[in-house]
Amino acid sequence: MSNPIDDSIDEFQSFLNVAAKGLTQKPAYGAFVSHLPHLLRFLQPVATRRQCFGAEAMDYFTPRWQRDMTSVEDEFATEKAVYFGVMIFLLGSSNSQRENYASINLDELSDLWISKADDPLTALEGLGFFRHQTREQFSSKVIENFLRIRIHPLVKDSRKISDARSYFGGVFASGVLLGQLIDALTVRAYYEKRDANKK
Repeated sequence: MSNPIDDSIDEFQSFLNVAAKGLTQKPAYGAFVSHLPHLLRFLQPVATRRQCFGAEAMDYFTPRWQRDMTSVEDEFATEKAVYFGVMIFLLGSSNSQRENYASINLDELSDLWISKADDPLTALEGLGFFRHQTREQFSSKVIENFLRIRIHPLVKDSRKISDARSYFGGVFASGVLLGQLIDALTVRAYYEKRDANKK
């Protein structure tokens, strides 16, 4: 049976081999990948929205909504698009406290993410994500590469390519937002623990 987490990591490496040649050969990439299975498993209830809406509802609704809207038949494509966004964020950021992600309250993370995920680029802008590149540059380069390399080949009905681009571009960006929120919450947890130890 297909495992969306393992598949996402493998497909992410294939994606980088096209979009950022040579990156996956660097020693730092191996260290980065080694932490991904545990982190993505931790995030799976949030990434699938099961944490908020329940497994039965989301496992039924998401694949059907995705297939009807976009003609993409991979039932895990939406979940994997979230992971791609998370991995893109984590690959491009540095956070020494990230390994403490298990300290995050999943209910809080889920509520925060879902409250902002409908307009992820605006939420990322509010969190300072676009300090080193503009929103337009991120959309035209990073999101566009994801759509061109990963999504376009999956679209079965060419009449739905525009809907697929809009849907999966938003899902991917929401994954980047999820990565940003993980970092923010792990840093907050670190300072809360440090301050508590001082008392």
